[in-house]
Amino acid sequence: MKFFMGGDLSLTGTGLVILNEEKEVVFAKTLHNDLKGVKRLIYIRDYIHDVLGDCAGDITYACIEDYINRNSAFNPGRSFSIGELGGVVRVLLHE
Repeated sequence: MKFFMGGDLSLTGTGLVILNEEKEVVFAKTLHNDLKGVKRLIYIRDYIHDVLGDCAGDITYACIEDYINRNSAFNPGRSFSIGELGGVVRVLLHE
């Protein structure tokens, strides 16, 4: 069976949805965390890896929402952190 994944990456609330080929939602959840730095990146990466589980080889298409910088005026370093998360998740999906 083919699966399709959508991700809304966030440092504090990453959302994932997986649909099957009949367009039925087989998984939908937002992961919340209060972690910082590398521990947060590893936690989110491992969460996504676990969610993909048995269907990882059958993910036909994965979409990740593009970056937004609305908080960068208040916290310029946040843009770099979300970019790091995006890179980590993209590597995971490629692997």
